[in-house]
Amino acid sequence: MTTVAAVLKSVNLRNRLALKKYGCYNSEHSDLCIVNLEQTNSFCSAAEKCANFGATHGHLAFLVGRNARQISPFLNDCTNLWLGLNVLLKPANPSSIGWRDVDPRTPQYTTKGGEISWQLGETRASNVIIIMEGITRTMYGCSTTCDSMPLSAICEYGAPLPTGRRQQHYRSDFPVRLDDFIQTDPNAFGCYQEVEAFSTLDCARKCTMDVACRSIYYDSDLCVVKLGEAGSFCGACEMCKRYGAARGHLAFLVGRNTRRVMPHLPTSTNLWLGFNWFLTTPNHSAVGWHDVDPRTPQYTTVGNEILWDPKDPLGTEPVVVSKCLTKTMFDCSVLCQLVPLTVYCEYGGQLPSENRQQLYRSDFPVQLKDNFILSSTKFLGCYREILTNSVTECAHRCTVNMECRSFYYGEYNLRCIHTLHADSLLPSAFVMNPAGWKRFAKTPNPDNRQIKGEP
Repeated sequence: MTTVAAVLKSVNLRNRLALKKYGCYNSEHSDLCIVNLEQTNSFCSAAEKCANFGATHGHLAFLVGRNARQISPFLNDCTNLWLGLNVLLKPANPSSIGWRDVDPRTPQYTTKGGEISWQLGETRASNVIIIMEGITRTMYGCSTTCDSMPLSAICEYGAPLPTGRRQQHYRSDFPVRLDDFIQTDPNAFGCYQEVEAFSTLDCARKCTMDVACRSIYYDSDLCVVKLGEAGSFCGACEMCKRYGAARGHLAFLVGRNTRRVMPHLPTSTNLWLGFNWFLTTPNHSAVGWHDVDPRTPQYTTVGNEILWDPKDPLGTEPVVVSKCLTKTMFDCSVLCQLVPLTVYCEYGGQLPSENRQQLYRSDFPVQLKDNFILSSTKFLGCYREILTNSVTECAHRCTVNMECRSFYYGEYNLRCIHTLHADSLLPSAFVMNPAGWKRFAKTPNPDNRQIKGEP
């Protein structure tokens, strides 16, 4: 490791050991302590080298930026530098004013003019970062993968890394308001890290704990996991439920988002889907199918979620499966044996842990009147009988179980039947005497956050 020649000045005792890794000199305003980490091939790599070096020693360290002209007299003439000065948020800037640097302690900072000494004739028309040439000590605009000359990463010491919990305020209009924040020019790409996060809050928390993180972009988007094959619709739904519950998550068989998932899967993959039609007779259209996301029991397809195979649907089966090779879908039975079918589960957030209020209605999502007894086994859904002593207890047990969609209660025999994953009619096998049975279905919970794309 090569350190820059420097004049050591008295420093705070707490920082003395830290600064042994750096060369320090007295500038006009403060102590500047720097270390040369040698050449690297990109702006992001140089910035990352500094961050890693600092983290290894418990320091905040960052690519030298606003102080580059102050250290230049102490550098070898052969040392060309990556600088932290950048305009990655806005179009290239032809002046010396308004450039930012990578010191995370002052995200509001922009250059005033004196920090930059441009090479004579430098146009800077389309460049987003600045480099410094060692011999002339002048600066050039360049791309983040600049290859015009070998460039070294010289890092500035900031302070000991903060420890413990920190508070951080975030704003969408800071440091500037951006009407369009999508970058399409690869030469203007910044430095990014995709982080697994379950919410905007979780994403922000992880940024707060990382001093190198300057901003976040968050899209709840779509998270899925492959669990293998299942022999039935109910088995596939149960696999997702168990996988999520073991991790404190809500997970369910992918449904309305299937067409977003399929392009990313191997063409040999065929899927169980959450689309279902158990309460009434299926139709030949792509409109009106439910799925198994328990957060939105009111949801039905509007048409573009399902792409039928030209020969389907026949209109006689209660669930839907897909073939990724053709990107098309078929209706099938709950024990579908058309092809081996794989289970992909969608992440729906953390499982609720607190007591929840739930409204039930007998006419939701459709009015069935008294005709909810199923005589055919073809449209059997997923069921569980629960031992209870009252209709209130039957309802409570359904409320605390996210997979429960509706329940049937026999007043005379005190039987409680929960329909799981998909709202379904009551099989005649449970009904000794059809008199006295009541049906109640979960309605949309006002406490649930609106799901992306839902009305």
